[in-house]
Amino acid sequence: MVFILTVGTAITVYATACIAAVGAEEATPVLRIGVVGGMDTLNPFTARAALSLAVVSKVYEPLVVRGSGGEILPWLASFETPDAGTIRFRVVEGAVWHDGKAVTAEDVAFTISTII
Repeated sequence: MVFILTVGTAITVYATACIAAVGAEEATPVLRIGVVGGMDTLNPFTARAALSLAVVSKVYEPLVVRGSGGEILPWLASFETPDAGTIRFRVVEGAVWHDGKAVTAEDVAFTISTII
């Protein structure tokens, strides 16, 4: 099975992080984003609108990114290409989900299987 991965140009969303008072002594960080336009979805696999792609790129981590010279660099995973038809990814040490659980190779395989 061959996987083709493409990495597009990142669109920057300018955001202002604000602190909202929750109680007299306690504060919770709140992210407020002012945008013009609409989003079609927050699903990273079906997002097509520029705003959706911009927001999704700030929420989900890619396996690889493009460097300033166009080279492919590891991000969430390191990689090697043992031959022309194979890309082998290894999840980087310390990669965790929002709840602190480790990201596993099985998680990545599930996501790729969902996409295709």
